Amino acid sequence: MKRAITLILTLTILLSLCVFSGTAYAADEITITDMIGREVTVTPGSYQRVVCIGAGALRMYSYIGDVNLLCGVEDIDNTSLAERPKMFDSVARPYMLAYGDSFKALPSCGVGGPQAQTAEAEKILACNPDIVISEYEDVEKEDALQEQLGVPVVTLKAGPGGVFDENFFGTMRMLGTIFQNEEKAEALVSFIEDERAEISRRTADVTEEDKPSVSVDLSKLSAVDSMHVAQDGVLQEALCWECNNTKLGAKRIIRQLAAKSAEGFLLIEGGMTPSVCDNGKHVDRPGKTVPHWDLNGITAFAAWARRCLGDGWRVVVKQPKPWDALPSLQGLFAQNGFEAANEPMEEDAE
Repeated sequence: MKRAITLILTLTILLSLCVFSGTAYAADEITITDMIGREVTVTPGSYQRVVCIGAGALRMYSYIGDVNLLCGVEDIDNTSLAERPKMFDSVARPYMLAYGDSFKALPSCGVGGPQAQTAEAEKILACNPDIVISEYEDVEKEDALQEQLGVPVVTLKAGPGGVFDENFFGTMRMLGTIFQNEEKAEALVSFIEDERAEISRRTADVTEEDKPSVSVDLSKLSAVDSMHVAQDGVLQEALCWECNNTKLGAKRIIRQLAAKSAEGFLLIEGGMTPSVCDNGKHVDRPGKTVPHWDLNGITAFAAWARRCLGDGWRVVVKQPKPWDALPSLQGLFAQNGFEAANEPMEEDAE
């Protein structure tokens, strides 16, 4: 009998060890300095209900954190809502492609978007988070929100250099510490640094005057209301330059460039090749098949963009053959420009 009891106890202990050896334990409390200099006390690995607020917070969290821990999402990232900010729907957002369906099932923690100047504490409280990841870079407001919510509010920061910015690297490492995912954070930072080194290596022999300040591929704009065209015998999505979503997305990029600098070198890698589209919505015939050629829309956008950027910007467009031989495409963004007949581009299209 004693041997049987001893055997049972031994098996119980062994099973317990097997179960707990695969369980991640929360670390002790630590004090971190977030990306705007605030000292915040956190318990790494303990968080089970996460809310991300402010433009960019959810995107950066998704690189390191587990989206299954989210207990709320801002309306701008919930595409199932009819009433929500939609200014970024025409912009490629990989995190939305990866996790957009998961976000649809989550309650609202606020409207979100760049127009939201403050966090919505009541909606956040309704989600019952145990930590808030924020991109509202205001020390006093973040301290006040943390006191109101009673949970850690940690502020992220991307910085003007985007993913190549030291602030972005610091944000990734901080998230890795909070959610005990340091290896993933370091792997991501190392990958980006390697890519930056490779870019530097490839461009080392390019003279300064031939180095674009900005390179953009307009074909990567969101495929909302896009069309399908035959390219090399395969149906592929293409932009239609008579589509308002295409114009708005491209104009947003040009306005941002003009606001940042009065001069520069813009290289457009793709997206300005004309095609025939049959979506009647683009020519005020919704629900009907109306074939239309969008070359006029391309030249009109180029003329508008030249006016918006001013003479200080040099713009070069890469065109595939045989389009590179078309005179109207060769002259895109030239100082004299090409105006589309009887079709002015509205300055306030947004």
